[in-house]
Amino acid sequence: MTAGNLVTIRFGVGTSIRWILGFMLLTGIIGLGYLSGKQPGPSPTQAGSNPTQSGNTQAGPQLHSSVEDPELLYIAVPPNWPESSGSDSLENHLLEEFQRESGRRVIWLKTGVEQVAALLQNPGIEMILSSRIALELPAGLHPGFSFPWGYSSQQVVSRTDTGYLENLESLTTRQIFVKVSSTALPALSKLAAIHAGMDLVLLPEEMPPETILERVASGQYDLAVLDGLLLESLLPGYQDLNVALNVTEETALSWGLHARSVEFQDSINRFLSRKQLERHVAGAYREDLTELKSRKVLRLITYENPVNYFFDKGKLKGFEYELARQFAREHHMRLDVVLCNSMEEMKELLRQGRGDIIAASLPYDEQPQEAGISYSRPYNYSAPVIVGRVYDSPLLDLRDLAGREIVLPPESPYLQSLQGIKDLGIDVGLKIAAGDNNMEATLMKVAAGDYDLTVISSHQLRAETAQHANLKAHFVLTDPTPHAWAVRSSDPLLQAAINRFLQREYRMSLYNDLYARYIENPGEHHDENSLLAAYDRLSPYDDIVHKYAEMYDFDWRLIVAQMYQESRFNPVAVSQAGAAGLMQLAPETVALLAIGDPTDPDAGIHGGIRYLDSLRDRFEDEIPGDDKTWFALGAYNAGFNRIEQARDLAEKMQLDRNLWFNNVEQALLVMAKPKQQEGELLRLCRCGQTAYYVREIKTLYSNYVHLTRAFRVAAAEGEFKPEI
Repeated sequence: MTAGNLVTIRFGVGTSIRWILGFMLLTGIIGLGYLSGKQPGPSPTQAGSNPTQSGNTQAGPQLHSSVEDPELLYIAVPPNWPESSGSDSLENHLLEEFQRESGRRVIWLKTGVEQVAALLQNPGIEMILSSRIALELPAGLHPGFSFPWGYSSQQVVSRTDTGYLENLESLTTRQIFVKVSSTALPALSKLAAIHAGMDLVLLPEEMPPETILERVASGQYDLAVLDGLLLESLLPGYQDLNVALNVTEETALSWGLHARSVEFQDSINRFLSRKQLERHVAGAYREDLTELKSRKVLRLITYENPVNYFFDKGKLKGFEYELARQFAREHHMRLDVVLCNSMEEMKELLRQGRGDIIAASLPYDEQPQEAGISYSRPYNYSAPVIVGRVYDSPLLDLRDLAGREIVLPPESPYLQSLQGIKDLGIDVGLKIAAGDNNMEATLMKVAAGDYDLTVISSHQLRAETAQHANLKAHFVLTDPTPHAWAVRSSDPLLQAAINRFLQREYRMSLYNDLYARYIENPGEHHDENSLLAAYDRLSPYDDIVHKYAEMYDFDWRLIVAQMYQESRFNPVAVSQAGAAGLMQLAPETVALLAIGDPTDPDAGIHGGIRYLDSLRDRFEDEIPGDDKTWFALGAYNAGFNRIEQARDLAEKMQLDRNLWFNNVEQALLVMAKPKQQEGELLRLCRCGQTAYYVREIKTLYSNYVHLTRAFRVAAAEGEFKPEI
């Protein structure tokens, strides 16, 4: 039946599977090749977004004299590539990024399968085929395939207030909206064939996913099925929607590769391995405490300053950071940090599911009540203070602000209070500094006379003004107000746990120690690693790390995290076992690789990265690219054979031998437990240390990624926003 441009399928119990398959053939599902079972190859994806393409774009391959140019790379994508957001937009972004990193001249081919098939006959060219192009190639023309660039499944979207869906059987009394091209349709059709109460509504292919989500949110649609990668990018914008369950298994998405050399394929695979690591760090999801504990990760949203969070000699510090880290530890989670540049950005990332809590000295009374955000119980009090230069005439109260100008950093929570002063009729100028001017940068410019005045929280005053002798506090704007952490309103379990934690810890030993260290007696927290320093420099050896990490296709931030874990950046560190240098290379490894002096930073870093690369290469290609990195780090710490033993044990434990976290990692913890043997308690290995080693590197790497990404944003040139 049709209703407008929708097709509704209602199956009675007696409907035959043959009729269902016939319908599927008529609607083009099998004819599109989505159920053909071609292997290897990626799963089908939804249409992607429409970012600007780089390089030349041609309607079809132009075979000319430069076709075998070794510097030329073809990238083949469908003619309508891409049209809407989703998995295609992620794939397109990665392709463009690989083009930039490769430094090669690229011709983008927006073309069909026949033209690509013609080009594949030429062994002298190199080409990357998008997943959809590679999938549709005729049998016998399949090129090689890359490591997966992503993983996706078809997922059911529902409103948060419509009840829990336990499994596919829960759909049998519901109405489900799905596109004909969806790989979930066969499973849903079979289910509808035996459950008369289930309505399956086919959506037109051209309907934008945003429209589908809006109609689910408004109640016009009951449930909808969409691509998981698409939902990852879109769902954070719909606070009343969530993913109810998966309809299909998660499928790897790969590129087709037509290459002259193994080196070219290897460069692509290593690029994708690095990007998988970064993407894992930056994923978006909205979950309450139970699910977060299963992930074992809590993501803290904050901004850097000498009280909240800062970076000092490779170590992450700060009052809010360490308090949140203790909360995470008590719930057996590690703490990752998401850095922001403004108050609005923090709240938006929380709503989107790109972080779980905001801990940034938020004065609760200053925060407007906003949909989707709730606050914890108070745990500290502070007041906004007017700050100027020591040689200023004293400012005694609000009236003295007339004719003056106050500049606030973007992360300041005091905009509303200051706007209230203007509303009283006091002629005070009010501006927001550009995104690259954080609180410390703003204070420095006040001290230098570039800015007139600013406002700072009283609890941050001692830490900030300790760095600038030319600053003085004038007067307090308002009475002290309580601070609070912020969470999503949809996470009541997390909010309740935070409230219990803060009630117990407030003014107790841990809290008092952190308060004294970072607020009452801050001292010189950070030397050359000032908050004004370039956060794309993480260690004194970044130039060396950059050089060799690029040579062996590692993310340089991962190597810095490993180096910190190994030696705390001490080039002459020597362990009890004789491991030496920044990368703590064992004597046998130094001899095997002919490294030279491991305490020489250049030789030691090069040797450590070369050894890590050799370990990564020993693990088979069936292991996902990002997991190969974690396996290599585990082998660096415990030895390759020990990791192989753990993989065998993981398989016996019915865990996945090709996944590190929560799989082989768990086997290592079992191996670390002492066992009785002939009446003696023996420990097979210190494998628990290896699990901890990899976890710590991953956490530090995650924080480094956020730190450097935030710096790149903050370092962009910008002007003042218009006067408020």
